[in-house]
Amino acid sequence: ASTRTVWIGGQRVQFSVAIGATVAQVAEGLAAAINANLDLVFTAAVDGVTASKVNLTARHKGTAWNGLDIRMGYYQGDVPDDGLTFTITPFTGGAGNPDLVAGMTALGDAQYHHVANPYTDGANLAAVVAEFTDRWSAGQQIEGQVWTAHAGDHAALTTLGNSLNAFPLSIMPTYGSPTPAYEVAAIYCAVAASSIDIDPARPLQTLTLKGMMAPAEKDRFDKLERNLLLWDGISTFTVTSSGLCQIERAITTYQVNDWGLNDQSYLDVETPATLSVLRRTWRARQAQKFPRHKLADDGTNFGVGQAIVTPSILKAENIALARDWEQRGWVENVDAFKAALVVERNADDRCRADHLLQPDLVNQYRKGAALIQFIV
Repeated sequence: ASTRTVWIGGQRVQFSVAIGATVAQVAEGLAAAINANLDLVFTAAVDGVTASKVNLTARHKGTAWNGLDIRMGYYQGDVPDDGLTFTITPFTGGAGNPDLVAGMTALGDAQYHHVANPYTDGANLAAVVAEFTDRWSAGQQIEGQVWTAHAGDHAALTTLGNSLNAFPLSIMPTYGSPTPAYEVAAIYCAVAASSIDIDPARPLQTLTLKGMMAPAEKDRFDKLERNLLLWDGISTFTVTSSGLCQIERAITTYQVNDWGLNDQSYLDVETPATLSVLRRTWRARQAQKFPRHKLADDGTNFGVGQAIVTPSILKAENIALARDWEQRGWVENVDAFKAALVVERNADDRCRADHLLQPDLVNQYRKGAALIQFIV
């Protein structure tokens, strides 16, 4: 007698095998255990032709289920020595995904700082990238970042990464993990959002992807493979000695500029995150300090108490704000920022003040190099 464990999409299903059970009885027990778990995305039925075969059918349509992981045992002790042999055929047959175009339109003008996206097919990624790239524009200013995951092997991940070039989008690989890619997308988004909302410039490295099951050691990408993924717009994770998945480096899919030249401007997810908070706090400072002010040239002789702002006043407020950014650890070299700062009235629209800000964003400590010269 034994207790068997099957993992389907990262969820554990246990069933008992009695002494002397026939193969058909084992199959029936497995199917019954799967169907008893209503949270599973599959239903099970013993094959009508071959009683030793259990067919699993997805409750929903779509390609998302094709890459779902199924395995007999994950933890030590999951596979008892009962003499049974199981053969698993990968899931196939899923086609199509929901169309996110209507969903993107329905977002309206509401701002979503972090979005978990479960679909990585070309059409849906194009819709998400188009929407969230436009949200970063000067006309919208409701920017956000999109977090997703993909279960493909190294070649598939490389192909996916090289097909994209969008700084609002970040992709975490899940190859070999029993946890479905759509769940990892939600985990990745939650972990990133919780850190970025506290400090957008602090690197995400070493943060645990809580809930993501680690791939078996043979399925983990080695350092060289992970480095290649980083060159192709795919983020990476490592596995600790205790089996926890941790972010190694979180990057965007942005790789080249408009001329097709390599460009690291938006390589790391912390860069757009920091730029977002700088723009947001700048807008807030303007609204709080000058909500109903009049605009005049420098040197205008207006009376005390007048709600009037001039380019010099605006310039001083920008410098004060930059000092606040510096204190929060978002920017550095404020003196250089001050020297390069330009504020002037627009020549065509006299109700508009144009600001040129060139903040030096704080970087992340990712590499340490040391030369050890020893004496014996």
